[in-house]
Amino acid sequence: MPAQKRFPTKYPGVHYIHGKWGEDKQQKIFLIRYRENGLAIEEKVGRQREDGMTEAKASRIRAHRMSGTEPPMQKEEGLVKSMETDGRLEGSGPNTS
Repeated sequence: MPAQKRFPTKYPGVHYIHGKWGEDKQQKIFLIRYRENGLAIEEKVGRQREDGMTEAKASRIRAHRMSGTEPPMQKEEGLVKSMETDGRLEGSGPNTS
């Protein structure tokens, strides 16, 4: 399946894609992009109709994630594993007891 086209918003780091809502209606699905410890992260933060998400709300969530006051939704296993092998996660990895 090809990647969906991302549409920019007036807020930096906030984009949306089109998704389905119901049988024949469309809604925006908001994504945020930011960097954490030098790694680029992209997260889905909500849907326009189902979650009541707006561009401004997505931007506020991004600001909280970047400042560290709100943790990411979920860590991807590949990301956590790569950080373990690089030694970026303290007390983790194959040699911890």
